Amino acid sequence: MIVPRPLRVVLMTSHLSPLVALLLTHHQVVGVAQSLKSSSVSDTALGALCKQRGVPYFRLYNAKSELFRTWLQALWPDVSVVFSLSQILPASIYDLPMFGTLNLHPSLLPRYRGANPVFWTYFNGDKQAGVTLHFIDDGIDTGDIVAQRAFNLPRGLPYKAFMQHAMYEHGFQLIAQALTALAEGKELCRVPQPPHSPTAYAKRMGTKDLRKLIDWRTCDVAQLHHVFSAYRLPLSITVNAPWYCKGQRWHVAYATHKVSNEQTPGRIYWHVPRPYVATPNGRLYLKPEVSVKRFIKAWYEQSNCKVNPGHLFR
Repeated sequence: MIVPRPLRVVLMTSHLSPLVALLLTHHQVVGVAQSLKSSSVSDTALGALCKQRGVPYFRLYNAKSELFRTWLQALWPDVSVVFSLSQILPASIYDLPMFGTLNLHPSLLPRYRGANPVFWTYFNGDKQAGVTLHFIDDGIDTGDIVAQRAFNLPRGLPYKAFMQHAMYEHGFQLIAQALTALAEGKELCRVPQPPHSPTAYAKRMGTKDLRKLIDWRTCDVAQLHHVFSAYRLPLSITVNAPWYCKGQRWHVAYATHKVSNEQTPGRIYWHVPRPYVATPNGRLYLKPEVSVKRFIKAWYEQSNCKVNPGHLFR
């Protein structure tokens, strides 16, 4: 079916990104919903951009709310496009647009279904990564695949460079091609996914999860350097992290295969010019990026201070 007017697109995401700016510039976006965790969140950069462009904006706290459904229905969307969204959409939302709802996922589905596919792509040492555009259904990243792009993943590629390549270059092209096809009356390719993924669910990793995952006695320095090139290293997962390391996440600047039998794997050594974490076959040199806010919060907690600093450190 050819749409006798510009395609009406609604975006759903959690933050302002180059992908949002590209879609706002090149397509008729009639609404933007931003997923937020708390109603106390102040004005956002994405909200400010929508106000500047005159695009209806919705602060999305509960995707199942009738208020959200009413807002979406009033926009008469032809298609919704989702990426980096922190909520699961119910059928009453993803089935509402004429052509359904598309999601952009930074992995080669069915690999790494879930909230944190990039971390597990790095942790498992995949040499190839990719991005998938698929329809949303009642599962998590299980809907029919519209299109995919694969690319080589160099060792140590920073997270920002990965996202630039996967989402803002390849991902934008996949979305643009799909929207153009819909506007021209063409049916999108729909390839059903197999029921089971060849990889485990790509869950989010907190500090406690990383402590269980990383065994400093056996881990490889090259693998850890690769992972923490994309993700900052939580100092709390090291063996001897003092109280003031709580909440601190530092980048790994570089790694060497220099080994000392007298050093304990997983222990921080405060070496000039850079501190490092010892591993069985090398060292991870750290780039200090101290968060004063987290330092003060850790001090309050370790000193058993009776003053509740919660209102200061939200």
